[in-house]
Amino acid sequence: MDRATRTQVVASLRRAATALLAGAVDVGFTWQAWDQMSKGPVERKIESRQAVNGKEVFLVSKDGKKFGQQIIPVSEIDGEISFDERNLASKLKGQEAHKEATEKEALKKAQDEDLDGFDKGMSPMKRKKVLEALNKRVSINKKFASRRDHVRRLVQEGRRVKDHPKFRRILQDDDGVFLSERDLTKTGLDYAEHLIKRGRR
Repeated sequence: MDRATRTQVVASLRRAATALLAGAVDVGFTWQAWDQMSKGPVERKIESRQAVNGKEVFLVSKDGKKFGQQIIPVSEIDGEISFDERNLASKLKGQEAHKEATEKEALKKAQDEDLDGFDKGMSPMKRKKVLEALNKRVSINKKFASRRDHVRRLVQEGRRVKDHPKFRRILQDDDGVFLSERDLTKTGLDYAEHLIKRGRR
């Protein structure tokens, strides 16, 4: 639901609440309700007031449709509107929560798949394997994070990839302290080299 529609619905809820308190609900009155079919708000309107079997009732339409009007006893209309108000507010709150959760999940997915251009030109299968390797959470120097975040941090700290006679390649700092492919994997060292080259541009 966009902001304009939500503002309109909130205004309708307030107007309905005010009308209920003032006892001003009669023919022509409209309010918003939740529609299970469309999964959104719809307008309900009191179209007429009639006597059916000696009982005063309102005929209530939905979204202006004359066909299929609901018959509601006049004595029950306040309860009907109050229920619609509570139900609509609850459904809208649920929608907002779902939207926020979906957006948060999408953001996390985008962050998890951001490899700073390292995956450029990779086949989908290779990219999947690289993501699995770099997104795996591991403990390095008592810090628990994804292998990708470890490599990013270490490169930002100034470590550089160097050849090593025993470990092939290492990620070493200025004091000679290093991590090898055994710690970061070949993919991790490749990613480190990519970040270092990228930073030199």
